[in-house]
Amino acid sequence: MDDDTDNHPGADDHAVVLGGGLAGLLAARVLAARFARVTVAERDELPDTGPAFRRGVLQSRHVHVLWARGLDTMEELLPGITRELLAGGASLLESPRDFLWLSSADWFGQVPGARLLLAGRELIDWTLRREVLRDDRIRIRAGVPADGLLTGPGGRTVTGVRLRGGEELPARFVVDATGRGSRAPPGSPPSACPPRGPPATTPTSATPAATTR
Repeated sequence: MDDDTDNHPGADDHAVVLGGGLAGLLAARVLAARFARVTVAERDELPDTGPAFRRGVLQSRHVHVLWARGLDTMEELLPGITRELLAGGASLLESPRDFLWLSSADWFGQVPGARLLLAGRELIDWTLRREVLRDDRIRIRAGVPADGLLTGPGGRTVTGVRLRGGEELPARFVVDATGRGSRAPPGSPPSACPPRGPPATTPTSATPAATTR
């Protein structure tokens, strides 16, 4: 983790990602190929010693599924990530050879070659974050919610992010990967982005996707 506010003095070579979940971490990895520095701003405190629950991930305690295409894409971006997940306790299975899956709609059909990885969300997040942070261009500011976006003249362009407490992070490029809990109103000027509140707590069933926060 990185709490040094002086690491990113300029905006031209700096990108900011809001949200430190799967989507945010993978976005940071991609942006690091274009920008000299990438800051990930995550509202939750993040564990330093191993996989652990965090309240910002509503379905964290469910078993999560990474389908073959998503897993292959992660492997392309972070070679060896599959091996690290398996070493941490994840399982690489093929349906219907290894298991049967009953959804709310019906039994999962027999699709040859439907390879997928099953693991707890805590393990996926922890392993992905550890591998992404091996790139020295990427930093995470944990426990620091974003209160809004900085804008250029007339509010027509985004020029950075304002963190809780008033700290500003100028940036050439900003990605909002906070998921459905984003407080950026569709169609509103970026400067109208209100402060983030606590996440919703309505329980939902797990979804087999690799791109949700």
